Amino acid sequence: MAGATTAGRAHAPSASSRRFKTTATTGQIALALGIAIFLILFLVIPVGTVIYVAFTEKGTGEFTLVNFLDFVRTDLFIRSFWNSVYVSAMSVVVASVFALPLAYITTRFEFRGAMLIQTLGFLPLIMPPFVGAVAMLLLFGRNGTVNLLLDEWLGIKVPFMEGLNGVIFVQAVHYFPFILINLSAALRNIDRAMEEAAQNLGSSGFRLFRRIVFPLAMPGYIAGASLVFVKVFDDLATPLLLNVKDMLAPQAYLRVTSIGIADPMGYVISVVLICMSILAMWMSARAMRGKDYATVQRGGGGLAKRRMRPWESVLAYATVLLILLLVLAPHIGLLLLSFATIWSFSPLPDGFTLAHYSRVFGESFVYVKNTLVYASIAGLIDVVLGTAIAYLVLRTKLIGREWLDWAATAALAIPGVVLGIGYLRTFYGVQLPDGTPLATLWITIVLALAIRRLPYALRACYAALQQISVSLEEAAENLGATKVRTVRRVVLPLMAGGILAGFVTSFATAAVELSATLMLVQSNADAPLAYGLYVFMQSAAGRGPGAALGVIAVLLVALCTFASHLIIERSQRAKEAARQPRCEPEEIAVMNQPLPVSILSTDAVDVDIRNAFGLEERKFPRAEINRRVTAALELVGLSQLADRRPSQLSGGQQQRVAVARTIAIELKVLLLDEPLSNLDAKMRIQVRRELRDLQQRLGLTTIFVTHDQEEANTICDRIAVMNDGVVQQVGTPMELYEKPANLFVANFLGTANILSGRVLLEGGERFFDIEGGVRLPIPAHVVPEEVKLVFRPQHASLAKDGARDASLPGTILHSEFLGSTLRYGVRIGAAEVSIDTPFHSGETLYQPGSSVDVGLSLRSALWFAP
Repeated sequence: MAGATTAGRAHAPSASSRRFKTTATTGQIALALGIAIFLILFLVIPVGTVIYVAFTEKGTGEFTLVNFLDFVRTDLFIRSFWNSVYVSAMSVVVASVFALPLAYITTRFEFRGAMLIQTLGFLPLIMPPFVGAVAMLLLFGRNGTVNLLLDEWLGIKVPFMEGLNGVIFVQAVHYFPFILINLSAALRNIDRAMEEAAQNLGSSGFRLFRRIVFPLAMPGYIAGASLVFVKVFDDLATPLLLNVKDMLAPQAYLRVTSIGIADPMGYVISVVLICMSILAMWMSARAMRGKDYATVQRGGGGLAKRRMRPWESVLAYATVLLILLLVLAPHIGLLLLSFATIWSFSPLPDGFTLAHYSRVFGESFVYVKNTLVYASIAGLIDVVLGTAIAYLVLRTKLIGREWLDWAATAALAIPGVVLGIGYLRTFYGVQLPDGTPLATLWITIVLALAIRRLPYALRACYAALQQISVSLEEAAENLGATKVRTVRRVVLPLMAGGILAGFVTSFATAAVELSATLMLVQSNADAPLAYGLYVFMQSAAGRGPGAALGVIAVLLVALCTFASHLIIERSQRAKEAARQPRCEPEEIAVMNQPLPVSILSTDAVDVDIRNAFGLEERKFPRAEINRRVTAALELVGLSQLADRRPSQLSGGQQQRVAVARTIAIELKVLLLDEPLSNLDAKMRIQVRRELRDLQQRLGLTTIFVTHDQEEANTICDRIAVMNDGVVQQVGTPMELYEKPANLFVANFLGTANILSGRVLLEGGERFFDIEGGVRLPIPAHVVPEEVKLVFRPQHASLAKDGARDASLPGTILHSEFLGSTLRYGVRIGAAEVSIDTPFHSGETLYQPGSSVDVGLSLRSALWFAP
């Protein structure tokens, strides 16, 4: 055979290597202290100040619960609390109505445009919700496009945007991608064997989804739903723009801005917001506790996609188009508004103009400039802190290092309005030498943005460092590099993709942050883009320029999102390229265990082969694809079965289909990873012969990975035996069997008897002193030391078979009848050995307990050091 066989597998790195962490140096301790001081100053103290004020009496500063009692007794605050809970919960429900069909249809069925739909479904996240709120008013408001048409055609109006309904609608449209992304990922990770088992028991349709599919995807759904709940509960700008003020976040803002930062009720509401965010996250984790959603994926993860019937396709496309029209409505409305001259009491604008963009780029470009500066500095701070925290947590033994991670991540649970209030209260009293309060400087806005978006950059940097093997750092340090040089020359370049992705994510989200900045902006000259958007949208005359500014914001976030995906993808490709040998991918094919053919596939064999390695995606002409498929089927002898489904084939025929799939791309190297492991003994013998014959006909270099010694010996020309990732010996099957390089190879291939003992010199003669007090004269070339004597079962005989070079006393332990051979288990000294003798008809077997003499052929025996 033209290739080699690998018997055995490389073991995983040792536990000690996986647990390796560098010791904490003075520099690392100083770095950790610096990060801790930063987080204390700009996260812990501001939030702690909010909590402290909420529990102190105004004027005296004494501890009190009166503020919370006032909160409970005030009808406005209680109504605002329950309105916030209601809006958040209903937003989750409506967002689920949008996300569930899109996720299920695109992952469960063969659906053209599934990737495009997933991408379009992500678009709402790149628009700030308060920007989309104005566009939604123009489209779905009382006098919006939809209601004007409904009134004209049907004489009715639907209160889409009235009161809390409008907030729910806008928030659900904006945040449903959180559920879509997480649920789609969960559905793709479900082991299809679970679905197949349910189908075999008669479950199908909605019952299958309700009882099997959706429960297994529950972790992804709850992760997305909890994010939606927290985001909606904490949002400030959207209710304000829709003139809905009886919700908690708007109430906190209004109390501080209208009454003053000394009013304790704004701080009490802030504490309630923090508690609800933490409670929502805790409840989502609690819902998953004690339940096991893990599955063992076999034969490819994800639900098996099936084709839809014509009426199902029509219904699916209608559902998807309706949902996409709804969720993309804010983008459409915003774009129309940015070009509209007048848009009021009419389905569409009366005319179009570029004047709004001229005004933005002329008078209001300061908002864009400030945003670029603020978001860039905040993103830079975030990736520096994120990289440092990730390194300290993953690569040092510094006591308390996990607290840095927890503290930085805790910013997710702090609403933006709370952080803004905390900054005002904490830093307004800190004055510069000229008397200017620190809270009024633009740098305070940057720090607030950096703290708000730090968790995003931290998670990206943390994930990037987790993917870097510690052995690379160990190698650099073993070559003399200092820890600083190792980080600079090895770690940071390998983390570059994750660091850039973290920067882009922080930049994009900071660019449209309003909740925190709304509290901190003191003048238009220092205002970022999100603040400008909010100001413009407050008046009808400013909505055109505001929409133009919103389009710029959407484009800015969209470009950043695209750049982030591009960076991550290129980083992954670079890592994969570094791991792969210098071969073209289309020249190599891999066939793994078990059979890569689904017996529930509805495709015929020729279609299955056509789709297996993406011949169409490789842009081959149709005639060339047909030629390759036909040739592959002829080579494996299945031309006459091309129209059958995999479920109609035998196990051996399915195996040949799997081989045909790999050779259809006309590869140069074929890797077979234990391809026969799921076949029964007789079928395995048949298929391995067919594989051998096929390989000889193709003249194809083949690597066959197996633990089965018989497969290795019968199929392959050369064998490479591996142990702990190290090649022990390479040679022909006969060479490895008769002349093994070491004890591992001797014991791995075939049955080997091993006797341990010492070589002794007595009276000029050499003896092998076997454990148990048995001695054996041995050849002169064996040196006096501890050795192991290895011999095969057929290289020994019992007394009646005739003496060999030497004999040893033994006791029969058991016997096995193997047809033409008798195999005895014999105890020699303290060891048990196997001895094969030919079987003759009428021969009487030795009984257990019988004493025998074991004759050895020392010329065939092998001697190894232990």
